[in-house]
Amino acid sequence: MAATRTWVASPGAEVAPELLEEFTRVCVKNSEYDYVSGGHGHDFVDLDELFGPNDGEEAKLSGLIESLARRIKDLRDAEGYNLLAFVVTRPGPVGIVAARVLLAQKTGMRSMVIRPEKRLLSQAAKPFVLPKDAHVLIVSDVATTGRSIWHAAEVLWKLGARNCGALAFADRGEGAEHLLSSMDIPLYSIVKVPDSEAA
Repeated sequence: MAATRTWVASPGAEVAPELLEEFTRVCVKNSEYDYVSGGHGHDFVDLDELFGPNDGEEAKLSGLIESLARRIKDLRDAEGYNLLAFVVTRPGPVGIVAARVLLAQKTGMRSMVIRPEKRLLSQAAKPFVLPKDAHVLIVSDVATTGRSIWHAAEVLWKLGARNCGALAFADRGEGAEHLLSSMDIPLYSIVKVPDSEAA
């Protein structure tokens, strides 16, 4: 089995070195698995470990959650995002649902869930109706190839979103930024694999 990769704070994210170490210790699991996008990996980022049970009330790494909430507020203020859309893929992390509740409270922003693999729009987006002039920040646990985020943006555009950006808790450095930038979807993250280790 391959060794766990190094993670660093992403540009624009404020993450103390001790929090990065704790993130790697608690949230990064070294196991073999298949990506939703079809690839194969060995570093699994477990948001369930980060946000814990009971809708995030027992969050284990509150400093990282605060960094995420600060980053969302900064992007809201700088880029005009007015809605958070949390990507849930199958089998999908339960932690992203807890993240939705906690981060909507901490940022004061409206939020929704996007399930990009659903064929009917009414099942792909909850709530189904977007506010007028929706500038959506898509929130995902990880960015790998970027396909799940891209498909989430397609759902949001069909519902009338004016523009979309994406915030991944962790960017694996495996092509997501390149794919999303080609679709005019800026990708932001909290932690990432250093460029020297990216695929």
